[in-house]
Amino acid sequence: MTAATPYHLRQIERTLPYWSRHTPSPQVSAMLNTLRADYQQANGEPYPWYETATEAQRQALRSAIAQRDNSRKSLHKTLKALKSIPDFCKPLLEQRLGIAVPVDKAVYFFQPFKRRPFLPTESEPGFAAPAEQTRYAYDPDGKPRKVSLLEAAMHNFTGDDEAGPYSLLLHSKTSTNPLTGWTPATFIQACRELDLGKRYQDHLASIHDGSQKAEIEQQHIQASRDELMVQAQIAVLRGKLSSDGLQAVNRLCVADTIIAEGQVPVRCWRLDLFQVPLHEVLVIGSTESSRIVYIPGAHDSPVAEYPSTGEAAKALTRRMQDRRLLQTIIRFAPQSLQGQLAKRLHESLFDELLPPNLPATLPKPSARVLYKATELPPAPWAYLYLTHANRLKADAATLVVPTALVDANARLEQFEHWLSAGLDLANVAALFIPGLNTVMLAVGAAQLMHSVFAGIEAWEADDKVQAAAQLESVLLNLALIAATGAGAGLLAQSRFVDSLVRIEHEGSERLWQPALDAYASDVQLPDTLEANEQGQYVHQQRHFIRLNGKLFEQVQDASGQWRISHPTDLEAYRPTVRHVAQGAWRTIGEHPLDWDRAELLRRIGPNAEALSDLELDKALRCTGFDEA
Repeated sequence: MTAATPYHLRQIERTLPYWSRHTPSPQVSAMLNTLRADYQQANGEPYPWYETATEAQRQALRSAIAQRDNSRKSLHKTLKALKSIPDFCKPLLEQRLGIAVPVDKAVYFFQPFKRRPFLPTESEPGFAAPAEQTRYAYDPDGKPRKVSLLEAAMHNFTGDDEAGPYSLLLHSKTSTNPLTGWTPATFIQACRELDLGKRYQDHLASIHDGSQKAEIEQQHIQASRDELMVQAQIAVLRGKLSSDGLQAVNRLCVADTIIAEGQVPVRCWRLDLFQVPLHEVLVIGSTESSRIVYIPGAHDSPVAEYPSTGEAAKALTRRMQDRRLLQTIIRFAPQSLQGQLAKRLHESLFDELLPPNLPATLPKPSARVLYKATELPPAPWAYLYLTHANRLKADAATLVVPTALVDANARLEQFEHWLSAGLDLANVAALFIPGLNTVMLAVGAAQLMHSVFAGIEAWEADDKVQAAAQLESVLLNLALIAATGAGAGLLAQSRFVDSLVRIEHEGSERLWQPALDAYASDVQLPDTLEANEQGQYVHQQRHFIRLNGKLFEQVQDASGQWRISHPTDLEAYRPTVRHVAQGAWRTIGEHPLDWDRAELLRRIGPNAEALSDLELDKALRCTGFDEA
């Protein structure tokens, strides 16, 4: 490999989840940015507003971030079994079709058509023409579309006759070779019978309506509260939120808050635009007049306070004339209504200019948007989670459609909306989980990182940022290869990632940092307990060894291999450890040639544990060993 190629590049490419390869680059960046501290810029430097904050404000923000990150970790762990739409559907379709060509490469070529009355010539004696042919002929009507078999199967079909006479199954978008073994009609029938949409709804129900339903709800609510608290504290430091506003947000976010006498209750509204509900975009009333607008993930300021409802509406209209915020707002609408909302907002916010004028649109100086605020219950978090869970299922049914719900016209509208945004079904389906809200964006980032790495929880913050930067560059390179046939060659370098070792964990490859600090056991062994011949301390039928002055518990796997177990995380990777004679042990990734003199002497075995460095040095000199 060249110096410009990450050492583990091929393994990283193999282990990236399928959905991540179809996630648009801006959303990949947004996901992986959740791994960076909120007060840090992309270059690692703190934002100016953090530098000018008092130490007490900094500490409060760091504490809020730590609590929020712990909430995210808990939710990610509970949602570990949740699969993305592409990763769920692809193997099922592959199994059903049994073809050699990948289902995300093979193509369903669909030529729209129209029927017209057809008057047949007189049939030959004894041969009657089929009834359909005696009444209609078919003509091409509109631009043909090419979608992968996977995309076609996810969006499903109304019936066998939807294909028409011009549709084909091809090897790829650039190939004219027909796919053998299947016709458009038999493929359509197989998709309707397979019913990926119904199966995915069952998958969602098994998780969100299963035995962990209450736990998922509580963890999602806590993560949502904690996220709002982090953004509110940042808004104060940026001058976007008053101290009274911060107190109001705090009262809203703290469970079971008791309202003091004379204190104005915090009110909360959900925002609608042109009668389209925006999930999780909130208006918070901190006083009788002032309004706090919360737009999770907004690039300019997720939390902003305004003196009145009218001022908040005017400001939001102006803010949406920045297309970055506009796209963020649209994504909070139900998937089935996003195209409709995008069209109405575009018409209301921008003036179209005739060619050759550039840019093609300009912000309207007096734009008007139809707002509606629906007040939520006094304790809104349970209601907000219920709408999140309902949206999850409804959006999934829009992307991977149950056979009973197929609507050809609605499907065409969705295709046109995605095409106008430069996306396809593969892109949108890949964004299904991380695109729901900022909480699930962080869950998506965790899924992405944990598919490639193990033991991330023990890493330093800078190491996580390095690893995330390398993953982002690899995904960008893969996207360029898919689009142009050639990668950019600009892959982020990381000595930390290069230092990781390959392991097998949970049935697949991972990269793991060979560091054992997080595995140290706090079990207190009896002072009189001595090590056996293998250097193990056996206590209450449990086995322990000492490495570098720390105690570690050992367990044997099914093959008899000794491994070190994590003291608190039963699902953590268990590094292998092997006996190297005289009670000494060596773990995966250790290189004795890298050890200094003191560590070499101390790793001789249990007999060295009780000796000081000076005593070990004297013992070495007594042997007459020549270090030269």
